[in-house]
Amino acid sequence: GGVCSNHGECFADQNGKAFCQCEEGYEGGACSEDIDECLGSPSPCSSDALCTNTWGGYACTCDVGYEGDGQVCTNIDDCETAPCGEHGTCIDGIDNFDCVCNDDHEGALCQSPKKLLFAVYADTPYNSVQELALEGHITQMNQAATSHFVIHLGDIKGGYKAATQSNLCTEDRYINVANIFHESSAPVFFIPGDNEWNDCEDPDQAWALWWTHMHQFETFWPDAQPRVRRKPCITSRTSRVSDGDGSSESRWISEIPATIFEIVETAKSSRSEAKAATVVPDAGMATSPRWSHHL
Repeated sequence: GGVCSNHGECFADQNGKAFCQCEEGYEGGACSEDIDECLGSPSPCSSDALCTNTWGGYACTCDVGYEGDGQVCTNIDDCETAPCGEHGTCIDGIDNFDCVCNDDHEGALCQSPKKLLFAVYADTPYNSVQELALEGHITQMNQAATSHFVIHLGDIKGGYKAATQSNLCTEDRYINVANIFHESSAPVFFIPGDNEWNDCEDPDQAWALWWTHMHQFETFWPDAQPRVRRKPCITSRTSRVSDGDGSSESRWISEIPATIFEIVETAKSSRSEAKAATVVPDAGMATSPRWSHHL
């Protein structure tokens, strides 16, 4: 064998002494040692690539999630195929993506309409025991944080014939119930019942008290999401009012708060199909407020 390996060419200096001129990628007296280019600084490959030393050279391979020749690697756009659909915003990552869903959808790909959950109460509280139960329910509801809003379907007190302190049509009674529901984290909608209006000795006065303390009660939560509002009031609705002597008269009310609610535009998304829930009063509430999931 010669002085130089196959990776070097032999030359003689001016004194006749032989030396080897190595090919690129090799070193050593006989050019038999491979140079590990991957140990160089800076690396010959992209910072987003793997450098692999080879005999006399090196290879660059882009990392997972990148594409290119290894010396220049570009992040692959994982959002290019719009995996989040029309109900979410895709945030590109490295070989992955995240979907930030609109308020009305959920799921890894924002593929599922979000359930709208609300709590329903009625026929309560009639007494101090039910008041305590109601306070407990509201505390539990706040802790669960699953209800978007609350509806009370009416009858916040017993009828006038049950002349207990809790059933009197005094302003204190309306204020007390209002204070209990002020503790709710979710907006509360009140619908008038006959007990707190028709069944009072003075229905006009009772109606004025209800209007003062319960009408548009939900406006105490102006920033709640999703936004829920009453549809326009029902006009010219009649109700039979007893005179206490067996006779009755028709009473026309110009505005009755509607029992139909709708979901309106939220802060981040516009719902193309507004959904409405028609709420039907339930007369069997007793001491346990019922929970209703709808829409």
